[in-house]
Amino acid sequence: MKTVIILLSGIILLACNPSVRSIDYGIDSCHYCKMNIADPRFAAQLVTEKGKIFTYDAIECMVNDLADSRESHAALVVMDYNNPNQWINASEGHYVINNKIQSPMGAHLACFSSKADAYTTLDIPQDSILDWNTLVTKRFTLKGL
Repeated sequence: MKTVIILLSGIILLACNPSVRSIDYGIDSCHYCKMNIADPRFAAQLVTEKGKIFTYDAIECMVNDLADSRESHAALVVMDYNNPNQWINASEGHYVINNKIQSPMGAHLACFSSKADAYTTLDIPQDSILDWNTLVTKRFTLKGL
């Protein structure tokens, strides 16, 4: 009996543990703007403490949604612009707003796993990279909304 209780407790904990999932590009839609998520370089995801998953076609959609929402979150992840199969914890990303970036909603925003990647990819000044705490204080005007 004790083994059954331990086993069931473990299953419940695993089922309730919020985790990020892969996005079905071209099928999944953005929670904020409702567009299909097509370009993996700009995808983002919020997972609530209860395990509900919100997907976004652009980082700027997630940032705006966070400003509008009171939903508590367990995970915030964004895709690495240079490695569009690699999620990055949003608080660890290095963000760039630059006209060389053509993000889906027109904010010209992308995330890089390192500052060096951002400098190399875009040939930008070192002081133009934002951290997550700075980024979330912004409000983005999105094309089409």
